[in-house]
Formats: sequence, C-alpha cells, structure tokens
Amino acid sequence: MSPYGFSFALADVRRRAIIRGLSRASAFFLESLSNHPSTYLEDLAKHLAPLVTQHPRLHQFSAERDFAIAARRWRDKVKSLRLALDRVPEDSRDDGFENWWARMDDVVGILEGREDAVKRVVAELGGDWKEVCAVWCVFVDTRIRRNELP
Repeated sequence: MSPYGFSFALADVRRRAIIRGLSRASAFFLESLSNHPSTYLEDLAKHLAPLVTQHPRLHQFSAERDFAIAARRWRDKVKSLRLALDRVPEDSRDDGFENWWARMDDVVGILEGREDAVKRVVAELGGDWKEVCAVWCVFVDTRIRRNELP
C-alpha cells in the first residue's frame, strides 16, 4: 500500500470499473484522489469524474442523431483531458510509489477509444475476448451492430 492510501490493486479496480462502465464506482475511486499530494492528479481526477459519469449511452436518446451529437461533444471533452494530461511535466508523473500518470494515461486512452489501450488494459486485468468486445462497443465503435462483431 502506498503512503497515500493507493495501491496497484486499487488502481486496477479503478481501471476495471471504468472499462465495465460502472460510472458510480469509478466516480467514487476518482473522488478518492482528491487528497492525493499531486495537484496535477487531483485536477485531472476532478475533470475525469464527470466524463465517466456523463458518458452518453445510446439507450438514453430517442434518436440516434442526438446520441451521435452528444457522443461527439463528450469526445471533445476527452480530448481536452488528454491535452491536460500530456501537459503534466515528466518529473511530476510519479508520486514516489508508482507512476500515476501511466495509469491515468490508460484510463484516458480507453475513453478516447484507442484500440491499443483497450486491448492492453483488458489483457492486464485478466479479461477475455468478451470483455474486449464489450469495451470496444462502449468506447471504440459506439455504433457497431451485432452482426458486425465478428
């Protein structure tokens, strides 16, 4: 356990909650970062929590067009978060226990729908092809149809 109350296992739980779309659990873990000694991480977590909880889902909209507009706006916010993450100085990306930046990079990569991040994180967390498919449909290709999955 790190001196800040975080561990690699907790970071994995955070990543797993995000890839599984568990927005309340993800927000809880992100709120726990409000006491982290890195002001960069605190600020990033503060901006990431609403992105995770407000991720648009097709079933929330009566028209697919409305969903597409909301998803595009949401992705623009994720791009802003990526820019903020990339601006963190190299020497501030480690809290003395672990490289928190790498974990946050994974999370933002998943939200961006980066194929490499999705596959790597799911594999690291012990997920199988079904979990990759689920994450793929939520973050990479949100308009995929069932017959397109193979």
